[in-house]
Amino acid sequence: MMTVAQSHVRLSRAAGWRRPDDVVVVARPTRWGNPFDQREWGRSAAVELYAAWMTGSGPDVRYDRSGRRYSRSERLAELPDLAGKRLACWCPPGEPCHADILAALVAERVR
Repeated sequence: MMTVAQSHVRLSRAAGWRRPDDVVVVARPTRWGNPFDQREWGRSAAVELYAAWMTGSGPDVRYDRSGRRYSRSERLAELPDLAGKRLACWCPPGEPCHADILAALVAERVR
């Protein structure tokens, strides 16, 4: 698995919380969501599977439990959209999160 720093912003439903302008939501059901559901795989395994998938393991297109389509090639082509942005997900601070995998891929591949 790739080594990544914890870098994501945690989404909140707290009264008054607003998404800052420089933040892109990467949680489900966005196009950036992780098709490996932590409820099915566990958080760590879901993030490890996502990292492996995004770096070439398995089929290009995956479907999550609800039938939502995710395409690795489309996401990789759209990584520049995330450059200079902070990424937000529901994962608790200090826990593995696919947003950190996305951030590492942006840092590695987007110039």
